Amino acid sequence: MARTTLTLLVAFACLATVTGVAAADPVTGTVDVENGTAEGDTVTVTPMDGGFKRVGEPVSTTVRNGRYRASGLPNATMYAVRLQHGNASHYRVVSEPRANFTLSATLSARLVTPDGTPVTDAQLTVLSRAGPPVARLEAGPEGRIELGPLQLNRSYTLRTNRNGAPYRYVLRTGTNATGAELRVRPPTSDGAALRVTGGDPASHVVQPVERNGATTVVERIQFENAADRPFVGPVAVGLPPNATVRSVAIQDQQLRHRRTADGVAVNASLAPGSQIRVTVRYELPDGRLAKPVLHDTDSLVVVLQGYDADRVEYADELRLVNRSGMPIPMLTTTAGLSAGDRIAVTLPGGTSGGGEEGGPMPRFPATVFAVALLAVVGGGIAVYRVV
Repeated sequence: MARTTLTLLVAFACLATVTGVAAADPVTGTVDVENGTAEGDTVTVTPMDGGFKRVGEPVSTTVRNGRYRASGLPNATMYAVRLQHGNASHYRVVSEPRANFTLSATLSARLVTPDGTPVTDAQLTVLSRAGPPVARLEAGPEGRIELGPLQLNRSYTLRTNRNGAPYRYVLRTGTNATGAELRVRPPTSDGAALRVTGGDPASHVVQPVERNGATTVVERIQFENAADRPFVGPVAVGLPPNATVRSVAIQDQQLRHRRTADGVAVNASLAPGSQIRVTVRYELPDGRLAKPVLHDTDSLVVVLQGYDADRVEYADELRLVNRSGMPIPMLTTTAGLSAGDRIAVTLPGGTSGGGEEGGPMPRFPATVFAVALLAVVGGGIAVYRVV
């Protein structure tokens, strides 16, 4: 979903020229506004292929008598259509050259603290389900916000930031988007609010490789804030006690970190329900990979690419998956893991040595790995602070 959202954002925003594509039928549609008119509104159509990649120039047109017509577009698998009405943008993605808009719903809410005190100075960004921005709002004297007209039966995400803590709310027109009360709860720093879940294809992936005479390990962990309030504090990852940490990154951005008794910690902020991906690269002096799991984890995988799986020793919590024809053998958990559980793997061929201080992280063929792993386990915007 994140990759699709990013691609749609690029499709709606980018104006680069793409040439050499045959012309198609015009994209047409109607625009109905309850108790109002769309006369003179702007509609922009972006042609895309099945992978949400731009295949031609966007075309803009104007609504006349409740209708629009965008000509000069290339043939495309689908079209991203944006309607600008007043201070709000509305979106549709269609596979046929027709997209109708009906604006008849209203979003209204009130931001309050847990004791009911209005939050009067909040600045909010409203996003569509696919990610592109719809509008920006400011809470009024009683903490009230209102936006409309909107499309009916659509989900909208509201984001705001208070004193460095991110907040995120999801409202759906026709369901809970009228008269909603949005609680602005104080953030928590309790690591128990975090769980490892939502990864694709696994939430926690451990990849050891032999590199420069040492065992280098890369761990990729998908964290979610399961609390009803923002999380602001250290995100902890358990490591073997003899690990030498080379880098820690969130969403591929390397950050400063600190060692802890159980592993490593890096500070982050997550809105309720938001996710971040933490990547840790470290070296081991031998092939012994024994470490604690510090958060409830729904799925963990140890990738054994380049290793003789028959010589790998592992604890009972893991099982070897090395089916005939599989491109990469791997260990998977037999069930979900709880905070405080441990995993232990002994790899053949580990030797002492320091390895290089820098250099790129070891990589594996992601497409092949994803296909293989799906066959096994498929069957917030984060604000970062330096520790």
